[in-house]
Amino acid sequence: MIQTDKPAIVIVLETKVKESLVENLVRRLGFEGSSVCCHPSGSAGGLWILWDAKEVQIDLVHQASNLLQFEFLRRGWPSI
Repeated sequence: MIQTDKPAIVIVLETKVKESLVENLVRRLGFEGSSVCCHPSGSAGGLWILWDAKEVQIDLVHQASNLLQFEFLRRGWPSI
């Protein structure tokens, strides 16, 4: 789906993928260098935010064990 639809942002919730495998998966999906991952802990799943840096700018504002806060800016769109 990612290769055919080419989304600008992909969010994966409650993933149970081991931390050691994440980097390779992100690279294979084409989002290397434009991702933030909060890894699973115990029974809580992880969270991935992956984006196309040519389409959007995403800045991590705050990160805690169960929270990721971002600012999103779509390139070429006027800011509000």
